[in-house]
Amino acid sequence: MARIPLKGRALMRLKKRRKTIRTAMIVSEIVAGLMILALILPVLLKERVRGDVTVPEIRQALESVTYAGEADTLKQPGDAMDVRRIYRINDPAPDSFYVRLPESNMDVTEEIFLIAENEESAEDYLVRLEQRLDSRKRDFESYGTNQMKLLDSAVIERKGKYVFLIISPKAEEKKSAILDVIN
Repeated sequence: MARIPLKGRALMRLKKRRKTIRTAMIVSEIVAGLMILALILPVLLKERVRGDVTVPEIRQALESVTYAGEADTLKQPGDAMDVRRIYRINDPAPDSFYVRLPESNMDVTEEIFLIAENEESAEDYLVRLEQRLDSRKRDFESYGTNQMKLLDSAVIERKGKYVFLIISPKAEEKKSAILDVIN
C-alpha cells in the first residue's frame, strides 16, 4: 500500500497530535520524577544522629566549653534525685543523663542532657525541660535582668532520642559541642 502524502489540514492535525503526545510524555516524566522525589526526600531529610552517644562524651564536650567564673557558678554534676526533683523526670537510668545546677538559687545557669529510651520519652523530656525554662523565666522576670538575658538565650533542643537544655553565657557554643558529638 502506497503512502499518501499529507497536505493542508491533515498535516497540521498530525503535527498537533505529535506535539500533544510529546508534551504528555514530558509531563508524565516530570510527574514520575516528583513521585520518586516524594518517596526519597523524607529519607534524606530524616534527622541523623549517632545512636551510641554516652554521657561521658557529652560531659567532656560540655566541659570543653567554659567561661570565666563557671566553676563558681555551677555545682558538680547532679544525680538522679536532682533530675526527679527539678525536672520531674522519674527514675532516669544512671547512665542516661548529665546535669549541672547553679550553686545559688539566685543564679539560672544550668545544663542538662538526657538520653531517652524511645521517641515518646524524648518528647516527654522536652516538654519537661520547656516547663523548667518557663518556670525559671517566671521566677526572674520582674527583678533578674541579667538572669533574664541568659534565660532568653537558653538553648533547648531535641535530636532523636537526645534532649538538652543549656542556660549559660556560652549556650550556643555548648550546643555546638553537643551537636558535634551526636551528629
